[in-house]
Amino acid sequence: MSSHVTRRRFLSNATASAFAAPLILSARAAGTQGNKPPSERIGIGNIGCGSKNEGHARQLVRNPDAQVVAVCDPNGHKRGKLKHLVQEFYASQSGQTSYKGCNDYNDFRDLIANPEVDAVWIATPDHWHVLSALAAIRAGKGAYVEKPLTLTIEEGRVLADEVKRTNAVLQCGSQQRSEYSFPRVVELVRNGRIGELRRVVVALHRDYPGGDGKEEPVPDWFDHDLWLGQAPLAPYCANRCLKIRGWLAIRAYGGGRIASWGSHHLDIVQWALGMDGSGPVEIDGTGTFAQHGLHDQPLTWDVDIRYTSGVTVHLTTVEPPDPYILFIGDKGFISITRKGVKAEPENVLDSEIGENEWHARTSNDHRQNFLDCLRTREEPVAPAEVAHRSATVCHLATNCLILGRKLRWNPETECFLNDPEADAMISREMRVPWSLHA
Repeated sequence: MSSHVTRRRFLSNATASAFAAPLILSARAAGTQGNKPPSERIGIGNIGCGSKNEGHARQLVRNPDAQVVAVCDPNGHKRGKLKHLVQEFYASQSGQTSYKGCNDYNDFRDLIANPEVDAVWIATPDHWHVLSALAAIRAGKGAYVEKPLTLTIEEGRVLADEVKRTNAVLQCGSQQRSEYSFPRVVELVRNGRIGELRRVVVALHRDYPGGDGKEEPVPDWFDHDLWLGQAPLAPYCANRCLKIRGWLAIRAYGGGRIASWGSHHLDIVQWALGMDGSGPVEIDGTGTFAQHGLHDQPLTWDVDIRYTSGVTVHLTTVEPPDPYILFIGDKGFISITRKGVKAEPENVLDSEIGENEWHARTSNDHRQNFLDCLRTREEPVAPAEVAHRSATVCHLATNCLILGRKLRWNPETECFLNDPEADAMISREMRVPWSLHA
């Protein structure tokens, strides 16, 4: 099932296209700095130093193709912790008592300006994903961006267009495209193993009301204004700025649970429907919201997402343990979670995909696929356009719940049909001096 990209050196044709922006290679990655091991590595800058990027960094420092050279976060505590982790590992690896080759920055723009950084690894609150990715791409660098790729639909369109214009390499952290079971199920569905697809159910964990927004003193190790960035001015409090279960469910900073988990499972649905470059046409449903506290994203939802093919995707909530996807055809079904796959009839799962049937393009290592594509200049398995379209489905469902009525969507023009109020939700005003445009 795997079509893992072969590792190569950076190709000389990276700048072959007159329309392609070359990857700006550091001396390390270009192989001009002396000893061989560093010359084989891609300089990585981690933007966002929370648990997600800590997990990435723990893997990247062990990867012979990568060298973590910088970390960045307006939270000085998290930034210092990740820098220490990186330097401690490299010191231990080299048998030295210390290592000083990892710089730390408060502002992501300073990290991107570091010539040793070839690519950025972005795991920030959602409202920083696109702005930091655009800055990296416009500086000629690659970008790995955690999901959901965007906070708004407009952000996704601008980012996807910029990636295409510059021939940049961007991988979204939709790692289910690099896990065997999900591409396998997509192949079974698209090749008709459960007959004609009639309906899909996507069940996600519900969310919960958050704490209050009572103003607190800003810690001296936290750059509150920079953390807010494009978002409106708001008082500092830990419930807003320090807790992922805080900012994630506040519209100014996060896409809520629908975007957080939906960007995984709805991404797989888009793939199975052959809608990687398109989307649904109608969204209708109901949800519940917190009556107090900071959280203003939906807590629960029941949404029908309809496509021109006639397939309806029902987005709903489920209690633990596992969010799931259920594909229902006229000859059977397939249900998948991250822990396993079930089907009826059971022998569907043993079916082989023929040479002339549709095959999923996958990798067996999502991080490595990005690193390999930086070398080959190929498109990774979760590129910007695909991730934008999957995030858009999440935003459409959320906007439907916020407005409390049915929405009709044109996936070609990426506008709502005769609905100025809904169109106004495609974008959000950014606080000066932040802008999507160079």
